[in-house]
Amino acid sequence: MAGRIELLAEQHPRAAFDSGEASLNDWLVRMALQQQRKNYVRTRVLVLDEAPTHILGYYALTPCEVGTEHMPAARRLPRRVGGILLARLAVDRSAQGKGYGDILLADAVETTRASIGGIGGIGLFADAIHERAAAFYHRVGFESFRDDPLRLYRAVTWP
Repeated sequence: MAGRIELLAEQHPRAAFDSGEASLNDWLVRMALQQQRKNYVRTRVLVLDEAPTHILGYYALTPCEVGTEHMPAARRLPRRVGGILLARLAVDRSAQGKGYGDILLADAVETTRASIGGIGGIGLFADAIHERAAAFYHRVGFESFRDDPLRLYRAVTWP
């Protein structure tokens, strides 16, 4: 099964997507394209070659600036730093447990690496919607902020 990650477009039927999390489904259906058109966010979807419009999963990235007071960083940082926010990440129920979340996140990290190489920044930030999501992020190298276990950070170096 060969697949690819591509930018969300009109031809992707978003209403069929069901991650099991209503807020993630609703955002994809109602907001993703609208926010992309306004240049607020970029949403990328995972599709298979044999079903090129069926969304198996998606992630959305947007630039951000974060206060460093409670960051899990070992080094001294300025009061605020730039980075990329992983605004959403979800996998359709039919595709969960197959490693697609890891594939999407790896692509998000590489996209972040390319972005901060061009504009600066220190890494990828995420706000987990619950503890189960935070556990996924911890498994793949994120650390929680000291004041909020659902606020997460992963250093991304360039080059």
